[in-house]
Amino acid sequence: MNKNILTFATALLVGGSLLLTSCKKDETAPVISLKGDSVQVVQLTEATDPGATANDEKDGDISVINSDYSTAVNKNQVGTYTVKYTASDEAANEATKSRTVKVKAAYLAGNYSVSELGINPYNVEVKEDISIYNKLSITTFGAFTNAVVSCEVSGSTITIPSQTVTSIDLPTGSTISGSGSYDGASKKISTITYTVTYQGGSDTYTSTFTKL
Repeated sequence: MNKNILTFATALLVGGSLLLTSCKKDETAPVISLKGDSVQVVQLTEATDPGATANDEKDGDISVINSDYSTAVNKNQVGTYTVKYTASDEAANEATKSRTVKVKAAYLAGNYSVSELGINPYNVEVKEDISIYNKLSITTFGAFTNAVVSCEVSGSTITIPSQTVTSIDLPTGSTISGSGSYDGASKKISTITYTVTYQGGSDTYTSTFTKL
């Protein structure tokens, strides 16, 4: 075979291979990496987006990453939120990644003066549950000696699940349940309406909380 013909054929094969390689469709989405933890635990009013980075095997670093953090997370309400990050390469391949954000109830803890219709104001202590982000306990609840109730905070509501409460001021086996509200921006409990149920009857009270 003529050497020139062989060289020309080789060039055609190499050129064709390069053309096929350059024309191969990009179908690989970028890879998003979260900055910080995938589960972010924050205090009331302190939620901020740690952000994320994205890299594409063809385009390299992608600077535009969209996040719905500002709309998905209510930093003034205790709860669990999901944040989504998205990034696209030049071929419009899109990647998504999520982060869980937990806004804690801990800043609602503290000492409060409580007023109820018909009784003198009394003090209670609200404590955070160090293992469960949205739980609190309230001591001397209802002005009942040594009474402690646990409550859960979710969204805009404080809930006291029905629970047996022990106090020298209450009949044995008495239960307390109720619900209330708080101001997340100022990190204060506002009011709680609760019912004490005992053998033969029940009483309902509304408490107004003032943080000391």
